[in-house]
Amino acid sequence: MAFGDNGEKVGGKLFALDVRGALVVKLPKDRVDALVAAGKGTRFEPRPGRVMKEWLVVTAPKSAWPALKREAKAFVGKAPVTKSAASPSRRRSAKTP
Repeated sequence: MAFGDNGEKVGGKLFALDVRGALVVKLPKDRVDALVAAGKGTRFEPRPGRVMKEWLVVTAPKSAWPALKREAKAFVGKAPVTKSAASPSRRRSAKTP
């Protein structure tokens, strides 16, 4: 199973998924930091040494899950689509003196 196969998406982008029975949501890094500090979750680490800064494994009670899923959906749903660094249409801006 590939990453996100069992996840929920908005606009084709993943915002929540189930990882071994735990809810994992994508939120802004600052929000993840605050929730970790408050003891509501831990940073998602899909493999040792690979910490995903905008992904939170929710440890809060299941009653908090729907609100966090809505928050994640709103965050991901409004995120702009970014072009890859390899995109041929990407141009460097000229430096001004």
